[in-house]
Amino acid sequence: MLVITSLSFASCKSKTEAPVAPPEYKVKTIDTTTAVVYAEYSAVLQSEAVVEIRPKVSGYLAEISVNEGQWVKKGTQIFKIEDADYIQKVNSAKAGMQSAKASRDNALLEVKKLTPLVEKGIISPFELETKKGNLEAAEAALLQAEAAYEDAKINLGYTSILAPTSGVLSRIDVRVGSLVSPSGTAPLTTISGDGDVFAEDDRCGHVPCEIGVYFRVIRKIYNCVNTVVVNGYGLHIVTFKVCLVGEYPSAVDT
Repeated sequence: MLVITSLSFASCKSKTEAPVAPPEYKVKTIDTTTAVVYAEYSAVLQSEAVVEIRPKVSGYLAEISVNEGQWVKKGTQIFKIEDADYIQKVNSAKAGMQSAKASRDNALLEVKKLTPLVEKGIISPFELETKKGNLEAAEAALLQAEAAYEDAKINLGYTSILAPTSGVLSRIDVRVGSLVSPSGTAPLTTISGDGDVFAEDDRCGHVPCEIGVYFRVIRKIYNCVNTVVVNGYGLHIVTFKVCLVGEYPSAVDT
């Protein structure tokens, strides 16, 4: 009786257990597509062609002919320096030139007068050579006087400070009556030309630094501008979005 019970127990232990099926989960296929990422920067938009306006002669400002933030055309008068002293210098140089011309003409007459006398042996050739030397000196003095006259006229012209290029006038840091000089450390103003425009911040220049985005014209920048504040001095302080598509492309160009 004891033997039969032991065999029955051993038979139950040898049976194989049935496998358990794995759990089922919902699966979604992810499509690859281009993502647009926005990075915001605060920067300054400034023309690549920024020209400093400096005087070439000294004097007191008599007139400011244009306003800050105004568009000026090349050749437009921006400032006028008092020119009374320079007009006087022109008149003085002109008188000196006329005097030198008269001296040259007298020296030439002396040479012409003595030449036939030397040919006839009436006077010594040495005297004629002396007169010819005087003529050469008079001609040199005339050239010097003419150069001084032209220089005085050029300086008079410099009293009218003209725009060297077309663009937007920046802030004017002088007023009528201010004494200006070529040796001044700061320019009178600047002109932002209508060429290429770049965005610049304090961290690394052209922004964003890590991708070196460079903007060609300001109208294209507006496509990514978030907020624009124009200060009227040729510089545009902006907070703009650089539109990044993919890894590191250029800014949006439309």
